[in-house]
Amino acid sequence: MTGGDEVLKYAGASELTKFAPQTLRKFVSQRRHGIPFIKIGRSVRFKRSQLVKWMDDRSVNVAPATPTRGRRRARR
Repeated sequence: MTGGDEVLKYAGASELTKFAPQTLRKFVSQRRHGIPFIKIGRSVRFKRSQLVKWMDDRSVNVAPATPTRGRRRARR
């Protein structure tokens, strides 16, 4: 642990990520989505800073929609 980085259990990680604890368990057990975790014996923990970075890395910036030019397709 560096610089007071908080270590979270599933409940804390769930509050931070807004994923249900069951979903986080699935991500960990199936090694899905690259969620960073720490395994201590049979326990799983998450570092707050790593979860924040993981979420930031997956953020998507969406540009405003621009109107299309040309004819519209006819409805069928």
